[in-house]
Parts: sequence; structure tokens; C-alpha cells
Amino acid sequence: MKRRRFLKHVGVASLAAPVFTAFQVRAVTPTGATARTFLSRLQPAVAGGGFEMTDYWVWCGAPIRGEDGRYHLFASRVPKEVPFHPHSLFCSEIVRAESEKPVGPYRFAEVALPPRGGGFFDARSTHNPHIRKVGDTFLLLYMGTNYDGPTPSREHPEVWRSPRYRATLAYRRTVRWSDGRTTQQGFLERPQLLIENSIPTHLFCATAEGPGDDLKDATRTRNIVFPLGR
Repeated sequence: MKRRRFLKHVGVASLAAPVFTAFQVRAVTPTGATARTFLSRLQPAVAGGGFEMTDYWVWCGAPIRGEDGRYHLFASRVPKEVPFHPHSLFCSEIVRAESEKPVGPYRFAEVALPPRGGGFFDARSTHNPHIRKVGDTFLLLYMGTNYDGPTPSREHPEVWRSPRYRATLAYRRTVRWSDGRTTQQGFLERPQLLIENSIPTHLFCATAEGPGDDLKDATRTRNIVFPLGR
């Protein structure tokens, strides 16, 4: 898919991720059948699927099927030269990855939206992408940051500080995998749905692993995929 098609119309927003804790999805079922909850439709996360980069922290993950028949995933990345948190606020950029299958694995394709510099709202970082197609136009929504002062680096990682916080999770952090494993993730958030023919088919989530209860303690970040049952 042509990049300019994705970026033909860029919406600017700080987009809140969907919350599924009180959300019911009615599957396509025979008349009179009992509706299943969203959580009951979640299948085990796909081992070896999703998106990860060796030298970058990967976060977020907004999927869409392109006119070329491939699946495109927009995600945020932060160089591992600095801790993931709080540097996702200062060193993030939005990238696009591709896969022939909705579950991946996704391969890096390009930097879709680097920080623009100057006086723009996204001069220093771009983060939290969300992609939708409306008519024949692709809408890419995201948040950006701009600020005075130096960008944090390996030599000066604490130029900026942010308060500690606990993320809002899409559901419990215990993840069942398609290869039979069960893991306890440190964080599981940024839920995004892949919707095909008006039906949710896969849930994409950002996840982090590490020894502590803060994202600054993360040792691994990536995007994982849960197929949805009918």
C-alpha cells in the first residue's frame, strides 16, 4: 500500500485506547443464541506473532488490512539506548510494519511519522498511533510532544522525570499462548482491534516484561496478537 494513501489525511488527536472490561461483542450467531462477552472470545496469544525489534522498545500497535491485501501495523518505537519509560514521551517515532497474515510476524517497513521538529506539536516525538479507513481515505491519529530543553540520552537519562503510575490493563496479565505456555506479563495495554467486514477478528496489545511494577523497569517490549473466536 502506498504510504501517501495512508497519510492522505492525518487526524491529530491524543486518542484513548478502547476499554473492554464492560464491553460485550455480539458474534454472528443464529437467532436466539446467547451473546458471548468479548473476554470469552479471546483465543491464546500467537507465539512468534506480533511485532518486535531487536534494538528498539516497541509499543502500541494499530492494525489494518491494506488495498494490497497485506496487513499493516502502525506502532511506536524508542531506541534501547535509553530506558523505555519515561523516554517514550521524548524519543518515540511511529513506524509501519507489514505481514501477509493478520497475526504476523510483522516486518519493519518504514518510519511512517518521525518527529517534525520546529514549533509543531509533534516536534520531539510521535506516539500512540490509531489507523482507520473512512470511505476511500485512511485516517492515522496519534499524539505528539514538544517541549523546551534537551532530549534525554544515555548520558543524561533523567533530564525529565514523570510520576510513577500503573497502567490500565485490557484484562488480566496472565497470557495463554498458542504453544501451550502461560506467562504473567508485567504490563498489558494499548488494546486495538483488527476489524474485517465489520467484524472484530483479532486483538492487538502492547506488553512489557521486567522485574518491577513500573515501565521504567521494562527489559522487553513488543506487540502481541490474540485471535478472536466467534
